[in-house]
Amino acid sequence: LGARLRTKLVFFFLALVLLPAFLLSFGAGAFIKTTVEDLIKTPVEEVSRLAKEIAKEAGRREESRLLDHARFLAAELAAVPVAASNDALRVATIQWRQSEGFDVAGFVLDERTSFTDIADGSVSTGLSREVVHRAVRRAGAVAARTGTPVFDLEPSGAVVLLVGAAPVDPGA
Repeated sequence: LGARLRTKLVFFFLALVLLPAFLLSFGAGAFIKTTVEDLIKTPVEEVSRLAKEIAKEAGRREESRLLDHARFLAAELAAVPVAASNDALRVATIQWRQSEGFDVAGFVLDERTSFTDIADGSVSTGLSREVVHRAVRRAGAVAARTGTPVFDLEPSGAVVLLVGAAPVDPGA
């Protein structure tokens, strides 16, 4: 046999062997990829969906709890006689915060009069007194203006302060 014929036969056999081998390897790779994605994708999506539902439910419970406590504090402050000084409201707020175990409690009477009591360890969590006071004033002002309980968020760096506020009904 001639050298040319041998070269042609070698290329023919290489093409005959390599072409199906490439087709099989790409097909097998695609099959394995889709199989693995189907096996992993569904459980991960389900776990992710369930985690989001749990986080939303926890958020709803926390919001409800904060609004309930805001109503309780509003009721406590409503029990303070109208003729009492702001100091009586401050004392009632401090006592309520300590008895309920909250880090922050406060009230807003008008644009000029407000009070925020912060537990000693709260400032170490990354919230400045100004941020806390601003959040309490804003939520308290909205609750007083609308006459309804308010849930508010005050982000400060990596920390978010959750604030619940309720209007004080002096007739209660």
